[in-house]
Amino acid sequence: MIRPAASADVPGIASVHARAWHSAYAGILPAATLDAITVEQRTRMWAAARLDDRPAERPVFVAVVADAIVGMVTAGPPRERDMPYAAELYALNIDPDYWRHGIGRRLFLRCAAHLSAAGTRSLYLWAFVANRRARDFYESLGGMALEDSVRNLYMDGVPVPEIAYGWREAPTGA
Repeated sequence: MIRPAASADVPGIASVHARAWHSAYAGILPAATLDAITVEQRTRMWAAARLDDRPAERPVFVAVVADAIVGMVTAGPPRERDMPYAAELYALNIDPDYWRHGIGRRLFLRCAAHLSAAGTRSLYLWAFVANRRARDFYESLGGMALEDSVRNLYMDGVPVPEIAYGWREAPTGA
């Protein structure tokens, strides 16, 4: 089931967020960065997100299997002024035990449909260049790698290249 997140979901979201980062980014991000990503740290972060009072343009959705949070997605207004897209997908994380079960696709499509219903049809996101699994996933959803939008994100002083993916008309599964 995919549904809007609520404050009661914070522990599950934090667990998924930390587990996904440790599994997906080992060997991509510096070890010190990953060591700082803990369930406790992500719990504090998500507790501050006011999940019970989210504006429509800043959705957070969760995927639930057998009463457990197994994935999350969040989006909102673009953080970069020069990106010609109406929204940015900030995070899409799936518990590694549920990778390749279609949950990421369903979360992405639900979030895109929500944004589209609110009149926000185009979106973009950033993916680590070295994260081929995520890049293949976004390409399978019709995302176009924006080769002119590559930047370094500095994590613990180490440059980690990111590339933007964009959808002029985000898929909504309809």
